[in-house]
Amino acid sequence: MIPLEVYFRNGWAKVSLGLAKGKTGSDRRDDIKKKDLRREAEKSFKGSYRG
Repeated sequence: MIPLEVYFRNGWAKVSLGLAKGKTGSDRRDDIKKKDLRREAEKSFKGSYRG
C-alpha cells in the first residue's frame, strides 16, 4: 500500500492509499537486460571519444 495524498480536515488526517503489485519475473529480466545494454553502450561511447 502506498500513500498517495495526505490532507487534514476538522482535526483529522486523511490519507488516500493506492495498492500496487510487484513486477513478475519476466518483467524484471527484461529491465535488467535493458539496463545492461544501456551500460555497455555508454562504456563504448566513453572509450571512443577519448583522444
